[in-house]
Amino acid sequence: MELSISLQVHLAHSAFLHRRLCPRQVLGVRMARLACVQLGIDPALQHKQIMVYMENGHCVADGVIAVTQASPTNQRMQLLPYGKMAATFVNLVTGRAVRVCEHPRCRETAIAILPDEPSAWAAHLKAYQIMPDEQLLSWQPVELLTQLPEIQGKHAVVCMQCGDRVHEHCEVQVDGMPLCKACAYGAYYRRIEPAHSNIQESLML
Repeated sequence: MELSISLQVHLAHSAFLHRRLCPRQVLGVRMARLACVQLGIDPALQHKQIMVYMENGHCVADGVIAVTQASPTNQRMQLLPYGKMAATFVNLVTGRAVRVCEHPRCRETAIAILPDEPSAWAAHLKAYQIMPDEQLLSWQPVELLTQLPEIQGKHAVVCMQCGDRVHEHCEVQVDGMPLCKACAYGAYYRRIEPAHSNIQESLML
């Protein structure tokens, strides 16, 4: 299948997240595009159908985000500190999963393809955009040994102590009242002056 958005557009989107495009962003974009084809998902049209277990953060993850729109902020990407240029992509409709990683010799292959580039970095950046999938990446179907996370719908309540709005089912019930975790268990910060709002007055209305 062909994705509706081109490689160059995905690369431009990834580069927008940084000051410039780098080889690891290209790698992440290529990984995600291959996975989407393998799983039969066009992320521009079906972006809520994919979950990603990302085995490295930073630039390679941004490349994956640029393609899949899955990220830690929308709960459809989990970052795993494996230190590998790899990720497992899951079709949330079919349950199929594929793990994609950099080919063990892709860096040497890139330099061999473009030996006249001034640096290995420059050779990687350009070659990663044109190398066949078989030279750049390795991939295989996998079976998850962990349960897929439940993605919560939109939800919000007001903490009855501080007045802050609490989203994503993160409130706790204390004596029948919804409280934020900071009020219920203690916060990582300490207020040094009153908040610039009439929180307590609004709670009393």
